[in-house]
Amino acid sequence: MRFRENIEEDQNNKIKENKMKFAYDIKLSTYRQLIKRGLSTERMRASNFSDSDFSYLDFRDSDFRDSDFSDSDFSGSNFSGSNFRDSDFRGSNFRDSDFSGSDFNYSDFSGSNFNGVEL
Repeated sequence: MRFRENIEEDQNNKIKENKMKFAYDIKLSTYRQLIKRGLSTERMRASNFSDSDFSYLDFRDSDFRDSDFSDSDFSGSNFSGSNFRDSDFRGSNFRDSDFSGSDFNYSDFSGSNFNGVEL
């Protein structure tokens, strides 16, 4: 029985790894939003991304200062070491995300979901 549990756990871990996408492998709908606004994933400061889907993306060490991400989905994403200073995240979903070492000074997260978040 123990052997079967280990196999199932390995399969679940592989599924989670496959869900994680890096910024260059961004979802098509999100990529279109970036292009439409004339932005690249490296230059996202002072931008409006409200109601966007950023789930399972890897944005480690990125700069999101002074941006609007209200009502967006960040579930399962990695934002460790990123800068969110002065940003609006009201009503966003951060379930199972990693924000370790990030700067949240002066940001608004009211009404957001932080279940399973690593800070």
